[in-house]
Amino acid sequence: MAHGYKFYESSLSHLVDSLVQLPDVPWKQIQRIIALCPRVDMSPCTVSLRQHIAVCASASYLTRSGGSHHDKLGIYFISLVKCIPKLHWNLSKNQIKLEEEYVAFLLCSKICNTLLQVNQNKEQVYSSLTECIQTLLGTVLNIDLVKEGDSEKLLNFSAPSLLGLIDGMGKYLQDNPGSVCEQIISLTTSSLLNLLRSDEFTILADTWLSISRSHPPHPMETLPHKLLNKLLQLFRTQIDSIEDKDLLLSIFTAIQAFIDVENARMYPKFKQQNIVSRSSCVSTAAISALCECLDVTTLLITETFVYQHYQKLNNLFNTSVNLKTPDLLRVPLRVSCVKNIGLLTNRFPLFVDDAMEIYKQMLFGPSTNLSLLHIASCLEPVSRSTADHQSSNFQAISLLRFVHTKIKVPQRTAYMRRSNRPKAENVYTTSLDTLRKAIISSLISVISAVHETNHQLCQGFLSSASNQLLIIGDQDNQLVISNNAVRVLGAIATNLSDFETVKMVIQIFRHKICNPPSHLDTQMIKQLGDILLYGNDKSYSEVLSLFMHISSKAFPESKSNKDTSEHHGFRHCSFTVIRTLEKVCSKLDNPQRLQDLIPWLLEVFVQRSLEMQKVCEREKSTLKDQAGNLGVLLPVFAILMGRIKRVETVNTRVQRLFRDFWQICVVMNFVTRGLGQYTEEWYAGVEAVACKTPLMSSMGADTFLQHDLQYNSALKLEGIAQEGEFRVAISEHLHAPELNAIIYRMNYGQCTFFLSAYHIELMRVSQPNYTCYHLFHYLQDKGIQKDKSGIYSCFEHMCTHMFQLHIDHVTQQSRDEGRQAHLENLVQFLLVKFNHCVKRIRLTADKWLSKLIDKFNHLLWSEEVLKCLTHLTQELVKAVKNTTSEQGIIREVSVPYEPGTMNIAEENQERQNMLNDFSKRFAAILKESVKFAPLEKLEKLQDYEDQLKSSIKGLNISLEDMNIPMDRKMEHKLYYNASLNSATNRSKFYGHIEGMKSLVTFQGADFDFVGMVLKKMEQALTEWKQNPTGSIEAIEAAVNHTAAFLICEEKLNRKALRALCWVPVTCFTKESVRIAANCWEWTVSKRPEFETQLLMENIAAWKWTVNHRIGLFSPTVPCKRPVVTDNKLQELSSLAPNCEPHRLWIRFLTQRFEVIKYKSAKQVELFTSLFHTTLPLTAHNTSILSNHVSAIGPRFEFLHLGLLLLQNDIIRGSAATNKPRERNEWVLLDLHDFNELNQSILRERLYTAILDYFCVPTQWPCYTTAECLTDVGVLNKFWDTLFHDKKYLKSILVPTTISPDSIQMTNGMLGPNMYNIDGTNSPSSRSRSLSVERSKANSVVMKKTSKSASFGSLRRPVEPLIEGAGPTLSSFREHCSENAPSTRSSLVVPGRQPSLHSRAVMGDYKSKYHLKKRNLILFLIHHEIERLYTWAQPLSDSAPSDEKKTNFVYKNFSEKSWNDYMHLAWTCHPKVALSLALRVRSSDSIYRSIRLFVKSAPANFYDCVEALPFIATPQNVKHDLPQLVHMLAWTPASPLEVLTYFSKEYQENPITGMYALQSIQSYPCETLLFLVPQIVQAIRHDAYGYVRQIIYWIATLSPIVTHQVIWNMKTNMFLDEEAEQIDPIIGSTLNEYIQDIKSTMSGSFLEFYNREFDFFDSVTEVSSIIKPYPKGPERNAECLRALKDIKPNRFGTYLPSNPDSVIIGIDYTSGKPMQSAAKAPFLATFIVKDCPVTEMQSFDAKKANLHVGVTRKSCIFKEGDDLRQDILALQIIEFFLKAFQSIGMEVYLKPYRVVATAPGSGVIEVVPDSKTRDELGKKTDETLYHHFIKTYGDENSVGFQNARENFVKSMAGYSIVTWLLQIKDRHNGNIMISNTGHIIHIDFGFLFESSPGGNMGFEPDIKLTEEMIQIMGGSESAPFKRFSELVVRGFLAVRPYCEAICTLVSLMMGTNLPCFRDDALRKLRNRFQPHFSDRDAANHAKKMIRDNLLNKRTVIYDKIQYYQNEIAH
Repeated sequence: MAHGYKFYESSLSHLVDSLVQLPDVPWKQIQRIIALCPRVDMSPCTVSLRQHIAVCASASYLTRSGGSHHDKLGIYFISLVKCIPKLHWNLSKNQIKLEEEYVAFLLCSKICNTLLQVNQNKEQVYSSLTECIQTLLGTVLNIDLVKEGDSEKLLNFSAPSLLGLIDGMGKYLQDNPGSVCEQIISLTTSSLLNLLRSDEFTILADTWLSISRSHPPHPMETLPHKLLNKLLQLFRTQIDSIEDKDLLLSIFTAIQAFIDVENARMYPKFKQQNIVSRSSCVSTAAISALCECLDVTTLLITETFVYQHYQKLNNLFNTSVNLKTPDLLRVPLRVSCVKNIGLLTNRFPLFVDDAMEIYKQMLFGPSTNLSLLHIASCLEPVSRSTADHQSSNFQAISLLRFVHTKIKVPQRTAYMRRSNRPKAENVYTTSLDTLRKAIISSLISVISAVHETNHQLCQGFLSSASNQLLIIGDQDNQLVISNNAVRVLGAIATNLSDFETVKMVIQIFRHKICNPPSHLDTQMIKQLGDILLYGNDKSYSEVLSLFMHISSKAFPESKSNKDTSEHHGFRHCSFTVIRTLEKVCSKLDNPQRLQDLIPWLLEVFVQRSLEMQKVCEREKSTLKDQAGNLGVLLPVFAILMGRIKRVETVNTRVQRLFRDFWQICVVMNFVTRGLGQYTEEWYAGVEAVACKTPLMSSMGADTFLQHDLQYNSALKLEGIAQEGEFRVAISEHLHAPELNAIIYRMNYGQCTFFLSAYHIELMRVSQPNYTCYHLFHYLQDKGIQKDKSGIYSCFEHMCTHMFQLHIDHVTQQSRDEGRQAHLENLVQFLLVKFNHCVKRIRLTADKWLSKLIDKFNHLLWSEEVLKCLTHLTQELVKAVKNTTSEQGIIREVSVPYEPGTMNIAEENQERQNMLNDFSKRFAAILKESVKFAPLEKLEKLQDYEDQLKSSIKGLNISLEDMNIPMDRKMEHKLYYNASLNSATNRSKFYGHIEGMKSLVTFQGADFDFVGMVLKKMEQALTEWKQNPTGSIEAIEAAVNHTAAFLICEEKLNRKALRALCWVPVTCFTKESVRIAANCWEWTVSKRPEFETQLLMENIAAWKWTVNHRIGLFSPTVPCKRPVVTDNKLQELSSLAPNCEPHRLWIRFLTQRFEVIKYKSAKQVELFTSLFHTTLPLTAHNTSILSNHVSAIGPRFEFLHLGLLLLQNDIIRGSAATNKPRERNEWVLLDLHDFNELNQSILRERLYTAILDYFCVPTQWPCYTTAECLTDVGVLNKFWDTLFHDKKYLKSILVPTTISPDSIQMTNGMLGPNMYNIDGTNSPSSRSRSLSVERSKANSVVMKKTSKSASFGSLRRPVEPLIEGAGPTLSSFREHCSENAPSTRSSLVVPGRQPSLHSRAVMGDYKSKYHLKKRNLILFLIHHEIERLYTWAQPLSDSAPSDEKKTNFVYKNFSEKSWNDYMHLAWTCHPKVALSLALRVRSSDSIYRSIRLFVKSAPANFYDCVEALPFIATPQNVKHDLPQLVHMLAWTPASPLEVLTYFSKEYQENPITGMYALQSIQSYPCETLLFLVPQIVQAIRHDAYGYVRQIIYWIATLSPIVTHQVIWNMKTNMFLDEEAEQIDPIIGSTLNEYIQDIKSTMSGSFLEFYNREFDFFDSVTEVSSIIKPYPKGPERNAECLRALKDIKPNRFGTYLPSNPDSVIIGIDYTSGKPMQSAAKAPFLATFIVKDCPVTEMQSFDAKKANLHVGVTRKSCIFKEGDDLRQDILALQIIEFFLKAFQSIGMEVYLKPYRVVATAPGSGVIEVVPDSKTRDELGKKTDETLYHHFIKTYGDENSVGFQNARENFVKSMAGYSIVTWLLQIKDRHNGNIMISNTGHIIHIDFGFLFESSPGGNMGFEPDIKLTEEMIQIMGGSESAPFKRFSELVVRGFLAVRPYCEAICTLVSLMMGTNLPCFRDDALRKLRNRFQPHFSDRDAANHAKKMIRDNLLNKRTVIYDKIQYYQNEIAH
């Protein structure tokens, strides 16, 4: 069958298997299969191979499901049966047969059998079947139709269909004889009678033979014979149901006539030897039909025809074609004749004498046929392949398959001797054995039937057989006769239960064996072996005695008599005895006989050794020269021991025999494997004996080792000569130099005894069911304990070594419940032995217990172990209190653990000491348990602690005093409290369910509990969906009820389990997951058997959250950066995913893993699948896990669970072993290799997920300090776990059976080649990664091994980007072979193993690569820990990184190593390299590397704006780098970022200009309003006109934006405030642009422009009017007069500072000149109404509602004062505010709006509800602190605290601003206090490097006066600490935007403002400390605060301002 059909068949088979297991399968599911079957409603009905498979699958389901849907399926099958004669078979030539059988035959047989078995309407079935069979019979038996019909259809479909229907019916009737009906009988008998007509049958047979001539040899050419055979078989099932005797007689007569005619017809054909023609050869079907006729005749015959039938059978048997050559073709016919003679005799016992004569003539005549076969078999063997070329022999071989008497040949076991070359099969020998056994079998059946009534018959035949043995000659006939006689005697003795008969046979054999030696000896021994197997108990012992006699006689006394015929014969018989014993041991079923055989074999073994010793003494030879005489017995031992249970209790004789056996094996060195002395078969025999040997003990003799061993005859084999060798061997085995003195005092007997015990245990320890309990029997043995030579120490060391080996073996076992139970029992056993009376045993038990706990520390908190500890403690306490009982002194205590009792000391003081020691051990176990146990186990530990305290008064232990880490104490406390809180609820809900169930049971009602629970759950979840903000109490109740229901149910209810586990999917909240997790734990704790199913459902629900991208897996929404300068800026916290539910879920999974990782490999595999399906194998641009900073905690908790899983030894596959494979052998991938591949893939997934977090720009936390510290703790824990991953990485080697292609295709597994040298993601890499990702690299793939597979088949990998960065796979080519097969994308399992050198080199590289990758991840995580901790604790000096982390970074990361790590980061993912460069700004190597990477592969960064500065550098732009063209494909950068390309630093370039234009036009106009001053200044460097396009484009978007652009261009046209000196660079250009813009205006657009500009020209003119007037009343009055001359326009004008408000009036009393030393600003208040920007142009005051949305806004208008410096300062302040808002920082800034409308003129927005500190000071002399007290209340009031909090936030914000921007002139007139307590800075006339007093920079960077500190409570107060934290965090928050701020400034430097002096831009950049780490930057900010705190220069400057300008201070 083609592979595709095999897969199709397998798929349907698995589907049927699943449906059969399910109850109440709906019909729709079955219809899916029926739809694949033939359409019976269509004509013609067509059958294809797939449809045939579907029909068989449907029939299989109908049968296996017990008749499910039998009504519908039965109707279909009946309809299909009716269509069979007319079916259209759509099969190709290769599909006609399946597995050597016709598809039509298989289909019809399956349908027929299924219908008869399942369908209840038998009459309809029989009617359909008989009708179909009759139709087919009419087709195949009609000679005319056969000649004229389609021969192919007849041969391939019609004939097989007919045979299949009859075969199916026959099988059913044979199994159900009572189902025969008249329809079937009539059909069968009529068909038989028609077919048996001899003349017509011959014609029909020739016709079928002729139609097949045009085809190759076809099985259907003999259809008439096959059909006859099938009909006869069917008829045999109906004979008992036929009552018509005449019908039976007629059939009998027809069959007899057919036999005669057919035999006569075939007889000439038998004579034709070596005829090749098919037409003239006798067919297999013909012989088979003839045999079936004989069988039916025997059943139908009556007594009248018996004698005649005997003669016919005898004649058929004896008929011989050629007296010289045997005719093999008639062997099956002769076998049938013999069988029918026996059947006939059993039916008619009166003819037994005739039958016996026939048997004697056959066996002892002998029959000519037997003689001829014997002669032919003695010639050169004829193999099957040779015989196949001979027509007759070929036919004979085929005919033998039809022999009814099958000869069962026992399969040779692994321990039997095998010849190197298999013997050729002799077809004559096979035929002879078949015929002889048929005769003997028939004879025995006759004798057994009449033995009770005719005993003399058996005796007479025995005498005849024994007489044949008296004459033994070499003639062929005599050989046949004697061989027949031996076989007959053996068969009689074997099958008759009469012991006298059996004894007589045994005596005959005893007398004849080797008397004289002959060829019959081996045959007689084989027959004796059969007697052993099947004879009675008496004959059993007789035969064993005879075998012992033969064995003893077979051993030669010396070399000189080796030619003696007697010994020669017995030696030959001896080997036959051994072979016979092998057969007996492998087939004997009597357990007692097997047990009795053990001492007999041991005695033979020991006796032979003694005989060998005698021979060696006489011949002066060594024992090892005679090893073969003993070794041949070892396979017999192996077979015997493999079939019995372990010998536990034996008598002293057997014990000594075992002891002698092992000491002999030690002396002969049978116990050592791999020396090449003996065969592996012998060692396997010794190993099998070791597994069942009783313990080697002293048998209670105190002087055993010194005396009994010394005088043991079995030990005198080699004597003193070997003592030295034995001592050396013991020393090497023990590896204990301290025991050498004892070892070299041991005598010969002690050495052999110890080595025997050592090798027994060494062989046992590797067995799967080995337990080490019995090792203590050696230590408890009195003889060993009292031995004065100190052998006890050797045994103690040996037992400890075996215990360690046992632990290692258990470690490699699968973690299932069986292993867990064994470990728990072992701990309990050791705890019992810990209280042994003998102190040395107690110490040994303690040592072993420590070893066990160190390896399996989960046993510390095992409940069974803790129960045992508690129980033993209580028993010891009782023993101390009660030393005696009524029976006397209590010396034993009963314990319910292995070994059942515990011996205790007699003295009470010693008991007390034992109790003290044990209680201390108990306390130590509890202490260690609490340190490492899962949280859910801590509650149990608390209970056991309480029990221990109550048991032993005065014992002072507590979980609080156990030196437990603080975090564990906190976790324990929280978990314990939560457990207490939930215990009550659990009891309540459990009581609800139990109560309802009890009530329903009492009332006897039928209630659907499942439906009720699920309905309640559904209702609760529906209500929550409708109101997600409401309470979830209903959900809590429903979930707890569901859990309680699961616990109460006897069996698992999957629907309820699914509902319980999928709660978080429907209600994904923190509280719902908490409730669900508690119920999950509750369910698992109460019903541990549900644990695996619950975990499976849990993981399925988890995967749903992954697929639907919720919670931790939410898509990362990019946050708008401050550089975008959009007013719609979103806080980072608003974009945070809801990860808290996943955090709780992960903690539940982690707790479960901590519990099950020691005991359940299946559940560990579930966790593995969770990570394989959750995490991608390679990095992608779209992350699976959310990259939001708030997800870092849950993310790394999840990945930490993955690391724990990765470091679990089940994943590491320690249990696997490699086995050698042969060439062209089909093998499965080795478990070790698969686990190692699984480990590598899982590690790659984890590392990829870790690095994926670092593919995004750094983010500052947007949540609380406590949450941030929690995440830091998670990262620290993850760092520690990953740091210890090194020891697991070092053990990695390339799997021996994994093709390097399969490893190469896995990206990053051996050397990631995801990116080519040009940086592009190569198609080959993508395809390889995709193929691995699709297959998940988890399936074991079966491939045919090939010797040509080697490491030479490696693809050439992509070379590294940087030379010398590290080895690649190409470096392995020198270690690879030249024969490289074609590469494949699947896992190849090569039969030829790679060389150790190549594996070591590749494994070393793989390990180094992962180590290096681990180091990179550790550094990145360490850096993130530093960042987050700095943010959470900004005032601390350093992060809590221990010395280990610091040393790690210092050791592995230096300026020299950064090049390699950057290359590694690049190979992982380009964005990781970019992130590394952005994080570590202090390294020149990193900077050079990232520039090279981005330059060489810009396409990898198209979506990453952060990489743009590394390619678009001023140098690259200047030199017009070719790679700059990639910028046009880059994602748009922010307008602020692209405007830098028009600054002085960058040379004009069309590519950068075009990219800037594309980027700016991708943003809305509101974004650009903020950057209007910079856009206008960019015209200075606009050689290619891109800025002009930007301005023209902006001017067309909105009239308001157009106004802002024009005002700014007017402001920048001139260099002076009086507008007299035009700017020589851009002045005329700006004027041109203004005119161009105006020229495009028309209509309302132009009218709105004129209205707006005319109005504010008049307003700003007021400042120029009042400037000449002196400050005071005159200037005030003039200001009011000038203001009254201005009239607002009814059609709408707006404030430039507030374009969303239309002016509807002016407060003419509000005009007020402002305080300034050199300028004349004034203030005016306007009445405005809110108005959308789009409606501003069409506003009409008369039509508008002036009572809604009307407010007052005040502005300061300046004339003759350059406002561009204020605008720049406020731009930066607004940028700072957006940076703070983006991460949710509570820092206050008030960036009021300033707009310059003309040179020296502009509008400044007034800060509302605020007063300057100067104004407050002039009203009263009180300090600011007293003002706060007076205004907001005392210091403890809420109002004061709120105002102080506002003050702190604003002080922090403006401290950062004044420090970084170097804002000076900070006197109290430029500092305002709002009504809410905020401090606001105004007037930024001195900025950067300009300052009052001739730029002397007198003022400090931050103004922190005493009154400010006093408001904050002093420099040591909490508010001041908060102020300091906000300053530090604010500085950290704006540092990433250093370049953006510098861009804002650099674009304005062409204005030549006073602030731009002395390299202001460089100093501004340096103040951000861009090369500082975050911790260093935080320390720098703290230092700045300390330096400016209460600075004296602040006080001095305030006093100067007071005296000069009367500004209060």
